[in-house]
Formats: sequence, structure tokens, C-alpha cells
Amino acid sequence: MWKRRLLPTLLLLALTGVGLHARTPYLLAWRAALPWIFLGIGGLAAWKYRRLRVTALLLLLASSIPSALQYRATTQKEGVLVSDPQILQRLGRHFIVGYRNDAEIESLVKRGAIGGIFITQRNIQGKSAAQVRAEIAHWQNIQASLGLPPLYIATDQEGGRVSRLSPLVPALPSLAEWRKLRPVSEYAALQAASLVDLGVNLNFSPVVDLKLPGQADFLQPHTRLSERALSGDPEEVAAVAADYCAAFDRFGLRCTLKHFPGLGRVRADTHLSEGELNVSPAQLEKEDWIPFRQVLQSTPAFLMIGHVRVPELDPDAPASLSRPIVQGLIRETWGHEGIVVTDDFTMGPIAGRSGGVGRAAVDAIDAGVDLILISYDGELYYEAMAELLSSHAQGNLDVAMLRKSDARLGADFDRRTGGDQSPDLFDLGVADRNAAVGPIISPLQGAEIRHAVGQTVDHDGTACGQTLPTCALPVPGAGIRDM
Repeated sequence: MWKRRLLPTLLLLALTGVGLHARTPYLLAWRAALPWIFLGIGGLAAWKYRRLRVTALLLLLASSIPSALQYRATTQKEGVLVSDPQILQRLGRHFIVGYRNDAEIESLVKRGAIGGIFITQRNIQGKSAAQVRAEIAHWQNIQASLGLPPLYIATDQEGGRVSRLSPLVPALPSLAEWRKLRPVSEYAALQAASLVDLGVNLNFSPVVDLKLPGQADFLQPHTRLSERALSGDPEEVAAVAADYCAAFDRFGLRCTLKHFPGLGRVRADTHLSEGELNVSPAQLEKEDWIPFRQVLQSTPAFLMIGHVRVPELDPDAPASLSRPIVQGLIRETWGHEGIVVTDDFTMGPIAGRSGGVGRAAVDAIDAGVDLILISYDGELYYEAMAELLSSHAQGNLDVAMLRKSDARLGADFDRRTGGDQSPDLFDLGVADRNAAVGPIISPLQGAEIRHAVGQTVDHDGTACGQTLPTCALPVPGAGIRDM
């Protein structure tokens, strides 16, 4: 008897286990099809084992789990889109969202429901630089028509294997490789000029995690820090990052220091699971945190905060959700009042956390975070926003923290639009400044760039230096998840 029940029981467990995770980012490619696949499998299995009536009924119920989750997600989305426009805009300015459907992201822009857009390889495939530039200008014009501050247009263009907008942006070698032969300021200027030309105003670079012995890429298949980190010397990392960010600032772009509190000593891949820093804050202050503190003091760089726990500061929450770390350490101890942006909420430590991205979004805002990044799986925005709207309506969102964050975002906007943003390396023409935050330059003048950095540049293609053969790297980044 038990043998006859074994197979349907195993199938039931499998349908239930996978079904409950049907909306995980790891099954994103199958998300639309899973409800139908499950209903088909469940229906056939229930018919096959129809004589086991209870088991057959349970199989049908288990097969309906993805459909139920899809219905809940659709209901959340509809609720967000019909919510109070003023509240949606106020909360929405704290999100930077990635997308896979042009109409979907435009719908959010038209409602003023987001503060920024993350663009990457999937968004530029088959498009020219002119087409991408026009799309971004279109979004910014919509934003302006609503009377809202310009959108943050963000990307990951570190160089090397993490070059999300290449070949539209010249595919340079990693910053770690370049700085061995040429000045960092030249690298940053070439990169910044190309990004500004497209309309990008925020780059999630540079990596200032320390390059320490024992970093094993096979344990970190998506992070691959050994390929991206600059050095194990914190003062050296700080100097390189300061030069990079200073050059970006001259172009009206924001650089982003990542990934605080540092991944150099973390063995887990934080794309998949939560990391932990079992090192005293005193030691981290003397080593790992030196680049973060020094560059934040000397430039308007953003700070990306990762999903890593520091047990001595907060034993329960990752840094990205931790009030003792964001408000206590960064804001109060360090006195830093610049912009803090989370690493992608699509990652395992957040999406797989109890309460999911919704509860995490509330915790992040309450902790003092300014911008929540949801880049790989933009659909999770609706789950996060639905929970924020609910918490706001119930009085469970820390309005004082939200007000302080609004002020920081406002101050960053004022600085970007009021400061001297004229690049001093190239003689670049300025076009329509309403198309994006910061100056918009005309197509790069190849002769001047060749003179400055010794490269042949095709702005709609790639760049490869004569003295830097390592720039011939695969794009997009092999083995590094597009998040």
C-alpha cells in the first residue's frame, strides 16, 4: 500500500515546494508559464491517482499555488497603480527599478511612481546609442511634465567583466588593470563622458571592497570579487576611488562606493545567501572601511549598502536593513548625510527573507536608506511598494526617517543642478540639459579621446586600447549575474 502512495506523495511535496517559490527571481524566466505547467501536471496526476481521493485533491490544491501567487501579485500591482498619486510619488522617489518591458517602465514613470531606472544589457540589445539616448530623454521629459525631479538613470559600468552598457559605452578593461598603466582620471573621464552622452547620471562603481587573500571565486560565482577589487591596501583603494569619483563629479555624474560594509572578508555569495562579517567594528574601521569613509568625506559619492550582517552592530538584520548600521554608524557616528542606496533587493538574502521584499522595503526606509534598488526582477517593485503603502496608511512607517531621506534626495538634486559640472579634460559640446540630470554632451570627439587615452573609440561600438590588450574582454560579464 505504501509503495502505491510513495510516488504521488513525492510529487505532492515537489509541487508544493516549488510552487511556494514560483515567484522567486531564480524562476523569473518561467514565471509566466509556471501556473499553466503546474495546473497541467496537477490535473494529470490527480486523474491518475483519482482513487486516492485525498491525495488527488491535495495534488490539485498544490498545483494551484503558482496561480494563487500570480493572482496576489496582480492584485498588489493593481492596488499600487490606483493608490493615492501624491503618496505613490512620495514613496516612489525612493526606488530605482530595472525593467524587461518598455511599456511597463513607462507606465511607472507616467505615474511618478519611481525615482530612478536601472538600465543594463537586456535594455540596449538591438538599439543604437541614439535610440537609448532618445528613450532616456523621453522618460525625463515625462518626469519634468509631472513637476518632479529628474530620474536617476543608473547602470553598472565598472569596466572589465561588469560592463552593462557596452558596446554602446566603450568596453574598457577593469579599473584595477587600467591603473597599472595610465591615470585613473583618464579612465573615469572616458567612461563618464560616454555615460553622460547616453543620459546616464548614476553609475554603480567603483568597487572599494578590499582584495584579500583567500577570496575564492568558485564560492562566489556571481560576485567574483578577485576580478573586481582594486587592492588589499585600503589607502591605495581610497586614493583610486577618490580620483575616479572626482572625475565623475566634473561630468555631473554620481559614482557609487560598493559594497558596504565590505565583501572582502565575506565567503558567501550575497546574490544567493546572506554574508556575515565576524570581525570587530574597530578592525573594520582601521582597514575595510577606510576607502568608504575617506571618499565619502571628499566627494559626493553615493554609498551602496549590501546584504551582509555585522553581528557586533546588529545580530539580526543585514546592513541594508539595519538601523544601527545605517542610522547609528553611517549617519550618527560618521556624520554622513549623503545618499545611501541598497544593493539589489532581488538577491537571495532579501527576496528569500521572511516577509520578502515588502517587509524589507519598510525596514530599509526605517533604517535610514534613501534609495531601494530592484534591478534584476523589476516586478518585485509592486510587492515592495504595496507593503510601503500599507505601512504608511497604518502609521507603521517612520515618517521622520522618510522626511530626512526626502531632504537628502532634495539636497542631492540641488547640488547636481547648481554646481559647476563642466568637464575639464575634453572640449565637449553641451546639448539639451533637460534630457537628463547633468550635462548632455554631443557625440564624443574621437581625435581628442585618442589623444587623451590612446584608444580607438567608436561610441556605438567598442573601445580597445593599443597598450591595454586586456580590454578585449567578454561583454556582458561572464559568470557575474546581471543584478
